[in-house]
Amino acid sequence: MGVIAIIPVVAFFSTGILKKDDFDHFMWTIVFLAMGGIALGQGVMSSGLLKVMDLVIRDLVNDASLYSVVLILSPVVLIISTFISHTIASLLLVPIAKE
Repeated sequence: MGVIAIIPVVAFFSTGILKKDDFDHFMWTIVFLAMGGIALGQGVMSSGLLKVMDLVIRDLVNDASLYSVVLILSPVVLIISTFISHTIASLLLVPIAKE
């Protein structure tokens, strides 16, 4: 999955566009935050939690008006995005909301 991303890193460091100081000053905390969010999203999908959430949310919004769906999904999004990154929360909830 991340094999393509290594090509520019190797190219930039081997040609001298980037130096060792650039590598040392890279914001690794952001990289690890993104990697953790991706791992959390994969874990939610592979564990079946996404399917369970899908069924629960569908039962809540079944035959509801658009306004009611927004009122139901807003607190769900607020709670979920409090504990995980907003990007992963939207990746998890947009397919559910779309249906």
